[in-house]
Amino acid sequence: MASVASFFISRVDTETDRRLAVLGRADLQGKLAVANAKIAYEKYLEVFSGERWERLAAAGARPQRCLWASTSTKNPAYRDVVYVEELIGRDTVNTMPLETIVAFQDHGVSRDTLTAGVGEAHALLDELADAGIDYDDVVTVLDTEGTMLGNVEVTRVREAKVNDRCLMVKVRAPREIASRIAGIRVQEPWVTEPSELLVPHLDDDMIVCRCERVTAGELRGLIRAGVRDLNELKAITRAGMGACGGKTCPSLIRRLYREEGVPDSQITDFTKRPVFMEVPLGAFAGVSVDGAPPDDAPVRHATGAHEGGL
Repeated sequence: MASVASFFISRVDTETDRRLAVLGRADLQGKLAVANAKIAYEKYLEVFSGERWERLAAAGARPQRCLWASTSTKNPAYRDVVYVEELIGRDTVNTMPLETIVAFQDHGVSRDTLTAGVGEAHALLDELADAGIDYDDVVTVLDTEGTMLGNVEVTRVREAKVNDRCLMVKVRAPREIASRIAGIRVQEPWVTEPSELLVPHLDDDMIVCRCERVTAGELRGLIRAGVRDLNELKAITRAGMGACGGKTCPSLIRRLYREEGVPDSQITDFTKRPVFMEVPLGAFAGVSVDGAPPDDAPVRHATGAHEGGL
């Protein structure tokens, strides 16, 4: 049996950087995500080594590999491939979105980095604690959001009658869970009311895109800077690119435009997201994968998705 242990990457920095900004410690921003992964990989090497593991491996056991998830860079001030370059090591998986793959092919540097700087990673945890960052609370927030979907019952799956061909999923979940999951709309009468009647103003620290944890303040700043194309807004912040496929946040983003006095006629709407398929990374290089002949269909599919306004 093959399995992976998934770790949020960029979301760790997103959550921590927000707290550090409040504390006035910009010098520590953008560091915890990579450090956290390096410490996790250190533990992985400890668990899957030694005499006990060698006996298990001889009997056919396979290690549970680390999977780095959410590895696109959310903060444009950071190198766009930082969560790829700094997390390269044996027996790991990195689930990169297409734009990160393209960026790494263009200017990424491939070298074994996961085992470097582990001591500094541990020291960073102490620095963050001294600065007032509760590491356990950061982990709890991200873990809670990541595991909530495991506590819902899927009751219906059907195809949506729209051109993006996404599946529509109906779930049953306790209200306290459903109300906190991105893309879940609690079935109560007030959900159809305009959001302005429920929340008179979107404060800067309110999260508009729950999947990617993009705040109203981040979006409002770009709107004031002149961004009028929702695809450009998405490319910069990843708002609308999460698990819900942009089903929940577009209405809130349009509301932000209204609050800033921008009429709909000046806004370019989102391009519909195409369906994705999993492909080996080697397919993009046109090389043989597991002995199979190269197939350019995944390349054509991914390229078409990218040109279609991913």
